[in-house]
Amino acid sequence: MTPGATLRGMTYPGSYEPRESWSPAQEIHALAPKKRRTGLIVALVLAGALVLAGAATALALTLRPGRAPVDPTTGAVAACEEAVKGQLKAPATARFTIGRVSEAGNGYFIIGSVDSENSFSALVRSGFSCSTDRTATGWTATATMDQN
Repeated sequence: MTPGATLRGMTYPGSYEPRESWSPAQEIHALAPKKRRTGLIVALVLAGALVLAGAATALALTLRPGRAPVDPTTGAVAACEEAVKGQLKAPATARFTIGRVSEAGNGYFIIGSVDSENSFSALVRSGFSCSTDRTATGWTATATMDQN
């Protein structure tokens, strides 16, 4: 049937080819406008793409051949910060700024500053210098605080 065709006294806008074996309910179902599920399909496709992207990222991070290079001064700076914290009134409030790190023998010489609270809970900045040595078990550090 062509668009605008008449069947059993009714005019239908779409194309429709009736079958003799169809019941009236089947004919009505065939003539009913089709529900569009494009929104659902788009949502499912996007969700699938997100899952695939996440899995690919996790796999790439797990299987990468090399790790990022480790800064050799990291352990020395951490040991120096711990040595400085041992001389502070409120070590938990310490915020470090590392100014310069230079090689010195079997370790490093580090100069920087630390902001921390004093006995009166006032935030003060103090300079420090620290020398570190690498040992078989890790790092040792000796820190000297500048007098304000």
